[in-house]
Amino acid sequence: MAAWFSFRVAQDVVNPKRNLTISYFQELGAGDSAAGYAFEGLRDVTEQTCPQTDECVEAAQSDRASFYRFSDPARAEAFAASLEDAYASDRIVIDFSRHVWSSSGREQAKRALDETWSSD
Repeated sequence: MAAWFSFRVAQDVVNPKRNLTISYFQELGAGDSAAGYAFEGLRDVTEQTCPQTDECVEAAQSDRASFYRFSDPARAEAFAASLEDAYASDRIVIDFSRHVWSSSGREQAKRALDETWSSD
C-alpha cells in the first residue's frame, strides 16, 4: 500500500495536470482578466456531453466555448483534431467552434490553460 501511495504522489509531482478539473477555471470567469472571457458562465455539462465523447471524464460549457477533460493527453489531442476549431492542452480541450473569436482572445484562452500547468 505504501508503494502505491508513493507512486501516486510521484505521478502528481511529475504530472500535476493529471488531476486538474475544468471547474478550476470557474474562478477565471469570475475575474476581470482577459483570459477569463473564455470561462465566463462556465457550467458543468458532463452528464449530457461525456457519454457521447469517448473517454471524456468532464465537460463544461461557458458563454463562449466548450471544454472537455479526458483520461489522457493522447485522447484529448485526438478529440481536438476531430473538431473544426479546438485546442488541446494536456487533458483539456477548448472548442472555439461555436463562437467568433479574435486571434488575441483565442491566444489568451490557450495561454490560460497552458500556464495553469506551470503555476503554483
